[in-house]
Amino acid sequence: MKVDIISAERIVYSSDEVDVIIVPGIEGYLGILPHHAPLITAIKPGDITIRKDGAEAILPVSGGFIEVMDNKVTVLADE
Repeated sequence: MKVDIISAERIVYSSDEVDVIIVPGIEGYLGILPHHAPLITAIKPGDITIRKDGAEAILPVSGGFIEVMDNKVTVLADE
């Protein structure tokens, strides 16, 4: 699935092939796999974990929103 993490200043992360993304949702961490159902929700401060081909990237986030639609995840991060 495609993942874009965007802040007010720039595109922080972009990839076409991600295995899973884990974000800090308001009520706990959300694991998003390919072909996830459509979703829009707020995220709270914490770490976003992205797993791709056995490698893992961790990006801190201070809050924002996540949208999952058509096998694409977009995170609008405050910072």
